[in-house]
Amino acid sequence: MVTSTPTFPMSQRSSVLTEATGPQRTFMLNTPNSPQRVIMRIELLPQAKGQFTHYCKSSGITQVAVASRLVEWFCKQHDVVQAAVMGLY
Repeated sequence: MVTSTPTFPMSQRSSVLTEATGPQRTFMLNTPNSPQRVIMRIELLPQAKGQFTHYCKSSGITQVAVASRLVEWFCKQHDVVQAAVMGLY
């Protein structure tokens, strides 16, 4: 039995993946009726990844949600707080 995946015109597709310019490859997912988001890749040491995964599982929050909230919180802080968090003092 042969099956095929239906194709839809571009106007009916729910999302479009576009590549933004810059030194790093960053992709933006554009969906109707939702704010524009940027997808980024991060690098963690294995121990940090394990702790991050443990926190997300124990709190019931997705890794994407936790990472997004942390970055948004950090960016809203005063530069003195940002420097302290980064260990620059």
